[in-house]
Amino acid sequence: MSRLYWPQSTDPRTSDEDAPLPFNILLPMSPVPGPQRPYFAYISDNVAETGDGELEVVRATLQAELDCHDAPTSDSSGSSTECDVVCKVAHSKLRLKELKEEARLYEGALAPLQGTVVPKYYGYFIGNSPDGVVGVLVTEDCGDPLRRELKSYSERFRQTALEALMEVHRAGVAHGNFTRRNIVSWDDDLEWLRLVNFQAAREHDCPCVAKSIDTTKTLSWGDIRCHELYYACVKAQLCF
Repeated sequence: MSRLYWPQSTDPRTSDEDAPLPFNILLPMSPVPGPQRPYFAYISDNVAETGDGELEVVRATLQAELDCHDAPTSDSSGSSTECDVVCKVAHSKLRLKELKEEARLYEGALAPLQGTVVPKYYGYFIGNSPDGVVGVLVTEDCGDPLRRELKSYSERFRQTALEALMEVHRAGVAHGNFTRRNIVSWDDDLEWLRLVNFQAAREHDCPCVAKSIDTTKTLSWGDIRCHELYYACVKAQLCF
C-alpha cells in the first residue's frame, strides 16, 4: 500500500454516498508487502474510543484504486478491490508512539503469525490532518470480541485461545492484556479466533514454550513459570 487516503471525519460513512468525502493523505511508516497502490478508507462503525479521545478503534472498508491517477472521491467508478479492516487511530504523541511500537511487533516478531494467530497487518500510516498529526494502524477484521468470559466457552475453544497465546510467546512476545475483549472471532468460529491489541505487549523470553501445557492435569505455579500463561490458564479454568 503506497499511501492511505483517510477521511477527515471518523463518523461512519459508505463509499456510495453522494456528498464528496474529504481525505487526508497518510504515508506508511515502513514498506509493507503487497500491491503498492493507494487505498481509500470508508469508515463503517465506531468500535471504541478512549475517554480523552486520543485513540479510536473503527471498522472500515478499504478500496484499492487500480488507477493511481484517480482523485480520491466517495463515488469513484474506477476498478477497485475492497477489504474489511479494523483501524486504530491515534491523535496524540503518546498514542502515536504506542501504535508505532505495535506496528514494529506486527512487522517483526508477529509477522509469521499473521492470518492464523493474529490478524493480517496492512501497515501503519501517518500524516497531517486539520486537527494535527494522525496515525492509523490497519489490520484485518477478524470478528467481534468474546461476548462472555473465556471460562464459559467450550474446552476446545479455551484450549485454542491458550494455544494462540502460547504461539505469541514462542514468537518472543508477551501480550500484556489477555482479556476477552482482545480475543476476537466471527460467531465464535475457532477458525477465526485471533488475538488483537498489542499496545501493552513487550518482548518476552518465555520459560514455558518448549512444549505445550498439559491441560488434562492439575497444575500449579511451579508447573507454569510464566505469569501471563499461568493467569491465562486461571481465566480459562484450564489445569486447575
